[in-house]
Order: sequence, then C-alpha cells, then structure tokens
Amino acid sequence: MSKNCCLLVLGDIGLSPRMQYHAHSLATSEKYHVDFVGYTTTRSHSLLKSDRIKIHGIKSFPNLPRKLFLLYAPLKVLFLFLQLLYILIFKISKSDFLLIQNPPTIPTMLVAELFCLFTKTKLVIDWHNFGWSVLALHLGKKHLVVKISRWLEWLGSRKAHAHFCVSKAMKKELKENWGIGATVLYDQPPIIFKETPIEERHKLFLKLKNEFKPLNKMKKNENLQEEEKKKEKKEEKEDNKKENKEKEIEIEEEIETEKEIETDKETNSVAENETLFTIKNGNTIKLKEKRPVLLINSTSWTKDDNLDMLLESAKKLDQAISNPKIEENDYPDFYFVMTGKGPEKEQFQENVSKLTLQKVRIVTVWLEAEDYPRLLGSSDLGICLHGSTSGFDLPMKVVDMFGCNLPTCALHYNCIDELVQDKVNGRIFSDATELVQQLTEIFKNFPKENEQLLKWRENLQEKSKHRWDENWLQKAWPIFKF
Repeated sequence: MSKNCCLLVLGDIGLSPRMQYHAHSLATSEKYHVDFVGYTTTRSHSLLKSDRIKIHGIKSFPNLPRKLFLLYAPLKVLFLFLQLLYILIFKISKSDFLLIQNPPTIPTMLVAELFCLFTKTKLVIDWHNFGWSVLALHLGKKHLVVKISRWLEWLGSRKAHAHFCVSKAMKKELKENWGIGATVLYDQPPIIFKETPIEERHKLFLKLKNEFKPLNKMKKNENLQEEEKKKEKKEEKEDNKKENKEKEIEIEEEIETEKEIETDKETNSVAENETLFTIKNGNTIKLKEKRPVLLINSTSWTKDDNLDMLLESAKKLDQAISNPKIEENDYPDFYFVMTGKGPEKEQFQENVSKLTLQKVRIVTVWLEAEDYPRLLGSSDLGICLHGSTSGFDLPMKVVDMFGCNLPTCALHYNCIDELVQDKVNGRIFSDATELVQQLTEIFKNFPKENEQLLKWRENLQEKSKHRWDENWLQKAWPIFKF
C-alpha cells in the first residue's frame, strides 16, 4: 500500500536541489507518491521524471520595486497564503506527511501549521537556515518585522512531527534556544556528481565555446573597436570632404570586416577539434598543456554570497600574476566561472564590464541541469563566497563540488569547518588578499599538479563514496517508514 507525501517549497523547484532529492528518494522507495508544490520557473532535474511525482506550480506575485517591500509585503503574504492553502486543500492528494523547506518562513509555516492541524497530516520541517536571519540581512536584526518573523518561526515550528537540519551547529542552536530536537541530515551529492571524463569535457567546452574565448583574442577585438571609434571621430571633423569620407568609410568597413573575420577564425580555431581547454587528435582527446585555470563558483546571486569580494579577488589576482617581475610561464590565465541566476546577477555583470584585466576573466553562464555537474567535474578548483546569514547553514554548492572530487576554497564563517577542512579538502579564507595568496600558491607552474591539490582530491575521493541515497535511508527514512 502506498502513502502520500507533499513537499512544499516557497521557491523555484528547479533551484531547490535538496528538496528534489527528498522527492526522488521518497518516490524511489516505491512506498510513496509525491505532490511537489513550488515555483516552476526553472526546469527541474531529470530526477523528478517519475510517475510517482506530480508537480504543482505556484503563481508569482507581481514583481514590484524592492524599496517598496514593506508596503506590498502584507499583500504578497496574503496572496501566497490563500494560494498555498487552496493548492493543499483542493489540488493535492490526501497526504500522510507534509515536508516543508524553511526558509522561506512566511507564510509557508503558518499555512503548513493550519493545514496539518485540520487534516491530521504530520508536519516535517527541513531547516536549511533561519528565515528571520535572511530577512535581517535586508532590514537589520533589530527591525520590528524581523522580531515578529523570528517569533512566528518559533511558534510555527513547535508542533511539527519531526525536524531535519543541515549542520551540527544548527542542531545545537535549535535544541538550546528553540527547544527543538532535530536530526542532522547532511547534504550529500547524488551519483550524477562525479569527475567528468575527458570525452564529455570536450563536448561540454565545444558547447560553451562562446563563453570561453581566449583572452588575447578578446583583447584584439577590444583594440579593433577602439580604433574604429577613433577613425569615426576623425572623419566627422572632415566636413568638407564628404565624398571622400564616404569612400574612406566603405574601405575601412571592408578592412574592418576582414579583420573581424580573421579574428573570429582565430578565436574559433576551436572548431570541432579544439577548445580552450582540450584538443582532439584523431580519436584521442586530451587536456591542453597550455590552458587556463578553470575556477567555478555556483551562486544564487543574492546577498548571501560576497560578490564584491570576488571582484576584488579578480583584480588583486590579475595584478599579482601580471607583475613584470614574474616570468610569463609561472602563471596561466585564470577563468572565474559563475553559474546560476538571481537578483544580483545583472548588477554584477555591469561591475565586471568596468574591470580592465589582463590575465583574469570572469564568465557568467546559465547551464542546463545536466551540464552543471559536468562543468563542476571539469573544473580545477571550486570557489565558495557564501557568507551565512545565521552562521548555522552549510553551502550545498560545496557538497556538489566535493561530489565531483573538486577541492574548494571557501569563505570563513561559524560552522564552515563542518564541511571544508583547511588543507584537507580545500582552503578557508577570510578576505580577498588571503584567497589570492592561496590561488597563486596552488596554481604556480600550472598545469603541473600541485601536491596539495592531488592530496585533497584523494581525500575527497574517499569521502565521495557516501552519497545522498545512503545518507537519506539512514537518517530520513525512519521518519517516513511504515
């Protein structure tokens, strides 16, 4: 006999991997059907393609200016409250369990509490962080709305049937200050996260060749554009030579077009056999001897991530490795790749466009769900700039990186050492200067492997044997088992 579990996340399902893994685990147990409620803006992973999983989309509240948040917040809460209650009462099957992600807290927890009270459904809360701390990031800890939010979070969680949390530090906080006993369910990567074979890397880099262009070729394009602007200004002053001016422009445009064609040919010498990182000779594909370092940072583009520190790090790194006193072969070019999407992305891209860098490039990409683990598994080092709002959550992006045997440099905060151990599976840094010191130490004479990096990969390989399914069966299944 099958039972039913409803999963509720007041966020984009496609950007909620932990909840997707919960849904997959419940469905593959062959004892549960799953109703999954959330936003459906982003395509979900193939893990959710199951006859036992049904997705119910939430309609978004109109997108209004952030500065008016306190004015429209009550209307948004009411809009979501009524909509969620309607979906839970009329759209989903009768549920034995309601599993919610927290945060967001308001109105998720209130809706869940009311629904479970009247339907006798068992409420399970998965604590990813504290909702009040996320709100405090925007309003300040002493704001009345933040204090009310914290009280509601405490009140709405006390009668839940069970609780999961993401760290030992959070478990301690919940026990000592909230009176809640929670099970630590560490994030673990599913089997799709692994080192990417060279053949798949080559295909992926071919697919992303427009994002990964050689730095020197990009500089040529920039120089050509500058020359074109200078010529246009000069020609505008020659008012008395209109006919000659038109002819000159035509000739110059032809020359410029030829230059651009040649530049494109060089930039895309990649074709089918070559990328910035790989080369194919016959049936053999290998990594290039002279290739850039590929650093990757997965971000939700919110204030949780210290994006300004990345910009500062890129500038400091470029200065360090472009120093005339350093031999050219000591350091390669560096590519910082930023994946994901979110509210701060546009502003970040604008800030990047203002930078003048010689040997460092920042690339922002949006990847298909299946390409994300492939790019992680093709990278040289992970970068995590997550600064926890509460000091009790752990960045899942690092878990994904570790699943791909990818060592990571992570920004220091209260409990990050539960995940990243300094000089064991990566490094921990406190500011841009320290991160740059670590990068120059690790990648000097790249691609010659750094002994530390090799050791960290070995340590991760041992740990990567522990995956989500095994961990979930041990920690979570006893809650749902019948």
